[in-house]
Amino acid sequence: MICDKNCRAQGLCAALKLTKLEVIEYIENFLNDKGKIYDWDDFTSIKIDDEFLDWIRYECADCDSRYPSGSKTEYCSDAGAEYMRSLVERVREYNENSE
Repeated sequence: MICDKNCRAQGLCAALKLTKLEVIEYIENFLNDKGKIYDWDDFTSIKIDDEFLDWIRYECADCDSRYPSGSKTEYCSDAGAEYMRSLVERVREYNENSE
């Protein structure tokens, strides 16, 4: 877990320092039904200190409304999952030290 629930509930969480590999892991674990129960919620709810990686986080968080699944058991449609896979590829190409 990346943040305790009390911190998150009170809005006191500072921006996370995640690497691009950690961001990729969160997204791929979610797409492959892996990870812990609150990992996706934590990932999509807490700002990342890197501007590009935070944009990726925001895009993933918006996939359920931008690409609705029509099912209560799926986060987003197949098109949304494909979009998240394309975001993973953009993260792979991203040079964290370029800024």
